[in-house]
Amino acid sequence: MDRCFATDGTEIAAGPHVWDGVLDRRTPGPCTRRFPLYGTSRTVAGGPIEGGVYKCRLQPVERALAKGLYGTWHPSPDERARLKQIFPTGVCDR
Repeated sequence: MDRCFATDGTEIAAGPHVWDGVLDRRTPGPCTRRFPLYGTSRTVAGGPIEGGVYKCRLQPVERALAKGLYGTWHPSPDERARLKQIFPTGVCDR
């Protein structure tokens, strides 16, 4: 059964909907409200929170840069070359 606990070991909530709002668009359950998930390396990189997606579609580094996927960062020519060296087959398309 899904549940969450306080630091002293007492149960905060238990049941099938205590973690709603993490992997679905439901209203957050009591555990989700108490322990919100702000982000992970997976979600920051543009992927879903679920662990079932292990490979994204790729795009060339130049296309990702042109689409603004790196925010306000504008890499120098050397940094662009390094990105292409690190990701020779491309980067995630998100």
